[in-house]
Amino acid sequence: MKPPKVVVDTGPLVAYLNKTDQYHEWVVTQFAALIPPLFTCEAVISESCFLLNRYEKSRMSLWNRHML
Repeated sequence: MKPPKVVVDTGPLVAYLNKTDQYHEWVVTQFAALIPPLFTCEAVISESCFLLNRYEKSRMSLWNRHML
């Protein structure tokens, strides 16, 4: 049986990349249990970048993961 395909929305993506987010640890645990690849869309990436723009460490996280 193939693993389910997972589509990531803005909230979990922002929480994953922002260590100060109240849900960061929970999302990291959930993502670790998923089998890649994970999917998203341009709108989610754009919205996440907009929200993460407030956090310098989050921007560096995006850069280090080659997402920017």
